[in-house]
Amino acid sequence: MIKVHKDNRYIRVTENELDKYLSKGYTVVEEKPVAKQAPQPQPKAEEPTFAKVYKSIPEEKVVEQPKPRKRRK
Repeated sequence: MIKVHKDNRYIRVTENELDKYLSKGYTVVEEKPVAKQAPQPQPKAEEPTFAKVYKSIPEEKVVEQPKPRKRRK
């Protein structure tokens, strides 16, 4: 597949269709190889801050309330 472009439009075409697009004003785009970067190690965190805060909050008893009934029309 060959990549061609005109204005803001990029299209991949086969070799058979290339002449048709070149006659309409498209130009061939040369694809550059992308250099891969080595993954960088991430620093290890002890514990997220929200978990520390959550553990420090005392637990309260939650009373569940029944759902209100919906009237049928």
